[in-house]
Amino acid sequence: MTTAIEQLKQEVEEKMNAVTYNWKDTATNLRLIDEARAIIEDNLDLPAKHIAEIAIACREYVQIRDFFMGVGYIEKPKNNVMLYLAKLTEALDVYNAVPALTVLSAYLYEDNKIEESKTMLDIAIKADPEYNLAKLLLRVHNAGWHPSIFVDMAKGSHANVLKIIEREYDNLD
Repeated sequence: MTTAIEQLKQEVEEKMNAVTYNWKDTATNLRLIDEARAIIEDNLDLPAKHIAEIAIACREYVQIRDFFMGVGYIEKPKNNVMLYLAKLTEALDVYNAVPALTVLSAYLYEDNKIEESKTMLDIAIKADPEYNLAKLLLRVHNAGWHPSIFVDMAKGSHANVLKIIEREYDNLD
């Protein structure tokens, strides 16, 4: 018998094979972050299509991933954001979960849950040793930096990340 999470993973994999994504499509990017905000706000279940689209968007357009770095400090309750990211990682294969694992690791680091953060980070780095944010967070871990560094970075860049996402790329000269 298939469990609910196994069924969701199967649906997500099917959707990932069917989704097309263009990082320059501002309307899609805004729709995705608005959907994420609503799901985060109300602690809703994540539909398979949303999971697939977010996973692909985070891989192909770093600004979507960076949106999640700041949303838990500026817009939505951090614990809800962490639950959202945990649900994403649970429904994805490990390679496609790397962006969410890394952002979740940063939130855990900020909460001073260093071992949990390191465990998430180790999984992400094993799945994708070249993932830049994971390599940066590993350097933060190894240097023993104060957890507030990531918070300050996320808070400071959130408005700029949103401006970049909102930019109309197709209308540029």
